[in-house]
Amino acid sequence: MARKSRKKKKAASNPAPVIIGAVCAVALVAGGIYVINNPSGTSSANLLSIDTYTTSPESQRGSTFEVRGEVIKKIAYKDGVRQVLQVRYNNEDIPIVVPADVDGPNINTQQEYTFTVNAKDDAWLFATAYTDK
Repeated sequence: MARKSRKKKKAASNPAPVIIGAVCAVALVAGGIYVINNPSGTSSANLLSIDTYTTSPESQRGSTFEVRGEVIKKIAYKDGVRQVLQVRYNNEDIPIVVPADVDGPNINTQQEYTFTVNAKDDAWLFATAYTDK
């Protein structure tokens, strides 16, 4: 009796797990880079207490806060140095200084922005980062 030759079945190689793993790895790396390079989006700063700031601004010195508000007007502007903004925050108008070295979108009046600010010794709020809403 003649024997039939059997061909060995090749192990089925399914590329789906490899593709899914690669996509997950790329997404994880991209997410990590985004979090590291986007400090304003993942700000750990607390919201500024407007009551404390208006009654005792010097008590806020050295702290970092987040302020979300509408730019009412530009109080002062010096090209390449800084701009001082009047921002409506929780129904109060507060000044925020934006140094020229802080990158962000163009600031327009009657637009809302989220500022990460540092309270300086003289009770002025200096922006360290900002984004539009």
